[in-house]
Amino acid sequence: MLTGKVVRFDAGLKYGFIRPDNPRELPAGAGPDVFVHESGVAGEWIQAGDVVRFEVVPGRDGKFKSVNVRLIDDAADAPVKANGT
Repeated sequence: MLTGKVVRFDAGLKYGFIRPDNPRELPAGAGPDVFVHESGVAGEWIQAGDVVRFEVVPGRDGKFKSVNVRLIDDAADAPVKANGT
């Protein structure tokens, strides 16, 4: 899965864009920002500024889109230290 930041999400139009942390991980032909529709969001609602994990797949129109978009919970996603904290 990729990580990135939601750069825009219009709740009224139900779509937006995610900018990946590492654009080199995107498939060839994908732009710098990846489209996301509300149907690709798993779990909580997203908004601009949110840090997320997501997958990129080709859409029906041949353009790439984000799916399985999930908010990154800093506490749950933080690395565990050697002493278990």
